[in-house]
Amino acid sequence: MAELDSICSTSSLPCLIGGDFNLIRSTEEKSSDLYNFSLMNSFNDWIGKFQLIEVKRSGAKFTWTNKQRVPVMVKLDRYLMTSSWEEKFPLCSAWSLPRVGSDHWPIILDSGETNTTKTRYFFFENQWTLLPDFIPSVQQVWLQSLDKRPAACSAINAWHGSLGTLRQFLKGWNIQKVGEQKKEKNELLQILNAMDGQAEVGELSPTEWEYRYEIE
Repeated sequence: MAELDSICSTSSLPCLIGGDFNLIRSTEEKSSDLYNFSLMNSFNDWIGKFQLIEVKRSGAKFTWTNKQRVPVMVKLDRYLMTSSWEEKFPLCSAWSLPRVGSDHWPIILDSGETNTTKTRYFFFENQWTLLPDFIPSVQQVWLQSLDKRPAACSAINAWHGSLGTLRQFLKGWNIQKVGEQKKEKNELLQILNAMDGQAEVGELSPTEWEYRYEIE
């Protein structure tokens, strides 16, 4: 906290502090009945000392779990802002994503500013080689490209021509695969979101928690 004290005390700029504070502000931020009221009060006093404002967050109520069959869930992660930050970014907001592969729920912060659209580039993905239809598809397209080569084509031009044909194919192939993966991912995320909602009101059994971990 000493470093945060220094930042909050000396900075004249709009200030935002975010991360895993490993502290809670109220009993509602923990699913078990074990609390340290002294630390809780100290944390709230520190927030009040610098007149920090917690950024409102939507999504999962808790942000951390010990991932047991009967887990403990706690709100440890948050964003705190100064009043000058809120004045500069009045549309600032945050939301939790489904927890996958971690004991923390990831939190996205949006300042509310308009984002600039970035150019999308084509890149070869190593994971493509793990898909069963990748190598047969590449072989087929490469053989098909042989028919497009001129009779007197040099080796280097033939090579580049086949690469161009393959690259064009992979663009479309990747778009299709991304669509399929996105659909499957969204379906799994919907299941995780629904189960997390049930967990917040204590309706998940140990067996259901194991099922959630398998989906994750």
